[in-house]
Amino acid sequence: MKWSSRHSYRASAFTLVELIAVIVVLAILAAVAVPRYFDYRDRAERSQLRQRTAVIVNALFSYCRDNQTMPINGNIGMAPAGLMNYFQVDPFVAQLPQGGGWYDWDGPNLGSTGVTGVLKTIHGNPPPLPASEAQKLWLDAALDDGVLATGQWLNHGQGGIFRTVVMTP
Repeated sequence: MKWSSRHSYRASAFTLVELIAVIVVLAILAAVAVPRYFDYRDRAERSQLRQRTAVIVNALFSYCRDNQTMPINGNIGMAPAGLMNYFQVDPFVAQLPQGGGWYDWDGPNLGSTGVTGVLKTIHGNPPPLPASEAQKLWLDAALDDGVLATGQWLNHGQGGIFRTVVMTP
């Protein structure tokens, strides 16, 4: 580039005002995008939990219909014997969101209303460890009404929440 007395040389660079404007725009985009990312992630976890739980409950009802009884107790994080025929992928082995944990099946129990079993969420790695109230409320809100004392899913002490499954005679 030639220097002349009439034209001054100007290097091409961003001015401080332009840089601040870009930083402000990026900060606004980040302020909008980050909360949405966490909201989508939370909704995806809730959806996956509802779907996995529905698969388990439907398999339990199908097992009851086909065998006229409930499956026997299984180990924490493992599907009860005979129930695997109703799954393509075992939903018992996948960890629960919000702090980890697994499903547990207790049954069958003979009661006045018929044969019952209890599907529970058990927290901890390794289980069982106490679940916080926030974890239990999150699970209840994802699966039920968000209140631990009402609905299909109820508080079961420190471990998590439970749902009673009834097979009527």
